[in-house]
Amino acid sequence: MAGMDSPYYRGGQQRTPKREVDFDVIPKAWEILSSNWGPFVVLGLVGGLVATVLYGGVIALFFPALMASAVEQESNPFAGLGLQLMLNLAGIPIFALVASLMSGMFFMTLKQLRGQKPEMSDMFAGLTSNPAGIILAALASMVAVTIGSFFCYIPGIILGGLLMIAVPAAVDKYLGAGEALKLSWETMKGNLLMASLLYLVLGLVAGLGACLCLVGALVTVPLMYIAQAVVYYDMTEELPAYDASASAPMPPDPFAGR
Repeated sequence: MAGMDSPYYRGGQQRTPKREVDFDVIPKAWEILSSNWGPFVVLGLVGGLVATVLYGGVIALFFPALMASAVEQESNPFAGLGLQLMLNLAGIPIFALVASLMSGMFFMTLKQLRGQKPEMSDMFAGLTSNPAGIILAALASMVAVTIGSFFCYIPGIILGGLLMIAVPAAVDKYLGAGEALKLSWETMKGNLLMASLLYLVLGLVAGLGACLCLVGALVTVPLMYIAQAVVYYDMTEELPAYDASASAPMPPDPFAGR
């Protein structure tokens, strides 16, 4: 097992925060995931099933209208745009709910980064600790990214990067949605370019896993959430207090050799 040998869980040692955003969080996230597959993959499976059932129900509800608009598009290319917008809007609360459910990944990742080992019982600890703050932070982030994406996608990617650590903040610090969003914005705005690029890459990686018969998503989706938690930890975790006595050399013994 790699768990006890991981630099994120070695004798209870904590990871030192980096205070910067870079792509190095992806291999770090992989190391965390590969050292303790169980709870992350199981929670990813639960979240995937919930998303499939809920959004599948929405699709089934609108299926007759979708078929009718598909026929109408042969003569009117703009037919069905309103219906497609409704489906997109219906997806916002669903995926915000799923993101809230998956907040346990943030809890488990932070636990491991702080030198403890996540357990199966931790899977839903994130959501149960601060449900209102987490759900509203996830919903507000999803709405902001969706609206931004209507403008050639780039504003949505930028907003995604700026709000990337809002839900981890709500999980870890028990913040309300407004406080969590503000913390994420203020923390990430100094790393705007890298935060936006990382958000884009993590989304592409998660989407790629979903394309691989959905099985790959059991790895890539947890990887995305773990990487976001690593970013949150690196950017917000307090550095350990400096202990001068631990590094100062011992004075020479004046009586040595006598």
